[in-house]
Amino acid sequence: MRDLILLDRPGSWLLPAVERLHSLRKLPEGWKDEGSHPLQQAAVKPALALLAALSEQMPNPPHIGPLADGGVQISWERRGHALEFFINGEGSVEYLTEHPTAGTTEQVLQVASSPIGEEVRPFIRSFLLGV
Repeated sequence: MRDLILLDRPGSWLLPAVERLHSLRKLPEGWKDEGSHPLQQAAVKPALALLAALSEQMPNPPHIGPLADGGVQISWERRGHALEFFINGEGSVEYLTEHPTAGTTEQVLQVASSPIGEEVRPFIRSFLLGV
């Protein structure tokens, strides 16, 4: 029973998320179709920084999935809200937010200045509060 409670606490999902991220490096070339790549090293560092930055704020684990270019998608969904990060195989980070009333926003993040960007913080707050 204790394990179930820990899964709802912020940060408790970080180690399994990191393990999932590293498992994507084991995908074979062409895993999706010809030209798709396993997770590239250039995408690992920003993905780890993103997971670490959000691990104490987000109560639920993210969905982590591979992108064909060797990148990774890290996303959360809750009550009609969505927060999605796309890290391409070269390590560039973009995010998309969806809000039931405010609509969709897409931006490129400057990871060097902040792994999640100041512009995403208000959305994270509204995502967590469900407003």
